[in-house]
Amino acid sequence: VGSLVVVACDRFDSTGVWGTLPDWGPKHNVYLPLGSVVRNGRGQRKRQADFLAKTKKFIAKKRPMQVVAEVKTVEMKSSRGVDELIDGFEITASRQLVSEEEELQTKAESQWIQKAATLIVDKAAATAGVSRSWARQVALYDPYYQSLKETNDDEGEDKETDNEPEYVSAAKHFLVNKVGRLQDSTVVASLIVPDSLQHGQDMNHGEVKFARELLKLCKKEVERTAQPTSFSLTELIGGPQSVLKAKAEPGAPKAVCGVTLAKAVLEPLLDEETPEGFSPLEITVAGAGKFKFTIIGPKTSKEGMVFLNDVLSKAREKWKRVASLPEEAASEHIGGEASGIADENNARCSQIRMEEQPDFNIGIIGDVANGKSTMVHAMSGKRTQAHSSEQQKHGMTIRLGFANAAVACCRDEKECGSYFFLSESDMADGKDLFCQTCKERNADIVKRVSFIDCPGHAELMTTMLGGCAAFDAALFVAAANAPCPSPQARQHLEAIKSCQALSDKGRVAIVQTKAELIAKQAQKNLGGLSASDLLAHHANAATEQLKRTVAANSPFFPACAPRGLGLQPIAKWLASLPSNTSTLDKTAHRLFRVLRSFDVNRVGTNIKNMGGGVLGGTISGPGVIHKGDILEVRPGLLVGMKPNSDVEDESKTEEVFDVRPLQLRCEGIMTGKTPLTTAKSGGLVALQTDLNPSLCADDRLVGAVVGPSDMLPPVWGPAVFLDGLELIDIGAISSAMGRRSLKERLKKGRPVVLHCGSSTVPGVVKRISLKQGKVEVHMKQPLCAFQNFKIAIEAEERPGLFSLVAHATLRDGTCCYDGANEPKNDSSIQDSSTEAIRDGNEDDDSIEDDQIRRVRFLEELQT
Repeated sequence: VGSLVVVACDRFDSTGVWGTLPDWGPKHNVYLPLGSVVRNGRGQRKRQADFLAKTKKFIAKKRPMQVVAEVKTVEMKSSRGVDELIDGFEITASRQLVSEEEELQTKAESQWIQKAATLIVDKAAATAGVSRSWARQVALYDPYYQSLKETNDDEGEDKETDNEPEYVSAAKHFLVNKVGRLQDSTVVASLIVPDSLQHGQDMNHGEVKFARELLKLCKKEVERTAQPTSFSLTELIGGPQSVLKAKAEPGAPKAVCGVTLAKAVLEPLLDEETPEGFSPLEITVAGAGKFKFTIIGPKTSKEGMVFLNDVLSKAREKWKRVASLPEEAASEHIGGEASGIADENNARCSQIRMEEQPDFNIGIIGDVANGKSTMVHAMSGKRTQAHSSEQQKHGMTIRLGFANAAVACCRDEKECGSYFFLSESDMADGKDLFCQTCKERNADIVKRVSFIDCPGHAELMTTMLGGCAAFDAALFVAAANAPCPSPQARQHLEAIKSCQALSDKGRVAIVQTKAELIAKQAQKNLGGLSASDLLAHHANAATEQLKRTVAANSPFFPACAPRGLGLQPIAKWLASLPSNTSTLDKTAHRLFRVLRSFDVNRVGTNIKNMGGGVLGGTISGPGVIHKGDILEVRPGLLVGMKPNSDVEDESKTEEVFDVRPLQLRCEGIMTGKTPLTTAKSGGLVALQTDLNPSLCADDRLVGAVVGPSDMLPPVWGPAVFLDGLELIDIGAISSAMGRRSLKERLKKGRPVVLHCGSSTVPGVVKRISLKQGKVEVHMKQPLCAFQNFKIAIEAEERPGLFSLVAHATLRDGTCCYDGANEPKNDSSIQDSSTEAIRDGNEDDDSIEDDQIRRVRFLEELQT
């Protein structure tokens, strides 16, 4: 009574359901009253009707439906005792209190019994030539009864009983632990056929042979189950949601966002003593914030999973406890991870290798399928479609692609003087460089560049706008066999207007790709025009169309990227661009804009070797970032909303974003495969941090701004006020856009996306005045930016499709976290991606305070 049994339902009537016990033999009947065929809960009558209908379908297919029920009463069909052969039981059972977990576990054990009957007992019976039903009775069902008798005797003596063997696992216990460990088949026979021996009868040949075969098969099962197996559980500890929840608590320690806290919680668990016969505990990375706990031991032991569940409970409790400690207590618990930073900072000046960092970033822009990625591969030797989603799309560019290269020049300028590109592997340390043109003279590296390959599809315009924040120059790729520029390419040109670095003349060049197709066309041309004439005609037509864009008066470079032709003039043009200037002054302004963030810990990495998250991006300003610097990430984590403390009128309620910036330590710097100790403005670099890798995984921190806390801009939201609105007419990119005027594309209630630097923030137009050139946008996420910075605005044309419609300047908004109003130390220093554009009539000395400007802005917007 109280046991869980598997019932095979084979008939039913108006009072209930009848069935048998497949694990106990065919002689026992089970009755489930109608009121107990389903679990307790709402809709019980409907579920009863569904259960009966399902049972009827199974019976019609001559396949009884198996369910798990709890035994309520048991009556014996025979007057003989439990220790003798029983004719059968009459059982009443109920499913009302059986949980889903109990049902699954009981069914799993029952499946093992059925498997044992098929693979061991039935096979031995067939070899010995005895009845299969007799074999199951003596080797499977009788051990159940004996187990039940022993359990009842123990309960009568008030003894503490062991859970093994239970009635369901009695056959497994009998076959593996008793029969399988014997050496003599005669002893096996005495176990399975005791009645014959007690009455002095000799066992027949079939019974003896069955005992011999059963012993052989059980020994094989013992060998199989004795092999060590791996027990493992995966748990999310210190994941993004856990960190966010801990960070939302007042006074949360800064270390709650660091990888050191996760390691401080998990590493001591490695010293936990495992059960006897098990290997030491191993903890490995199983994903962003996920960890796998593994031990190896006997396959039949249940102690392994019990131990792992206990360890997981300790890990969860310890994480909650440490994450809620005050700052000082948390630091003491974690340990002095920041020790030695000063010594490292003092010694780093002698290790600076800034010369190996790229000098600037080159954006690769243009329409889809014009050969942008092929050009990058021809110049750098690297394919930028590294993400799995891009490989599944057969090389389609979906995310920003990054590649480093160098421009080299032959030392003999008079005889050769050619320029050419070098891949990262070609410019390895200690490698002599030879001119790729003359093949005889040495060459020198004159420039190092980073290429940013942008997607060309209209649906991926948001990705392109995030990448153009880092451009120092751009190569506008246009197919020579198609009109230039196309509507989508014009969008790219309008997008890079927000890059002040590209406003200088000579920072954009046009590459005429697929020039080989023009050569083939010239051969078939009846007018007698050569390939050069056709390329010149294409360039002249494009020049006329590009007069009012940032590509006006730009040079044209015909190229055939697959064959590597036409690259020398491009290399020479890149070499002529001026490099960014940097200083080692620790107080100089520097900001790091995050273009990508990721977790570099592969699945299976040991917890002791786990590193922090990595931030990839570019530095702006004359300052530099050193290995060991303590920096801040804004906006950080958005934990909710809070009242706006800047509102003086208490009757007016206004809420702002509640953000918590993150503090990190720069553990290392890389550019491509080259390690650095110091990074400057210019090419792309990656910062190895001590942040929790789950916060950086899957580009979660893209758009953030990193730098010293006193140099970072303020954080705005949810409202921002923009003026200097400049609408963009780029022509119809689709039929849906073509039917709308510029005014209709940007109006009240329209979903928009704001792009400032590498930040991409969705929002909704709250109020707009095209006449005044002002707009108020309510954002769904916080924005970290200086006042007076340029912002690109995309508006929704149809669900899921946005297009670039305007540029504007950030004037004000609801400030949710204070910061510097402009780049520190030198107000003339502007970000390389989004220049601060000031009104020509505004004098720096006459700037009104924030509240007055906000009121004036809203009044003008209202009118």
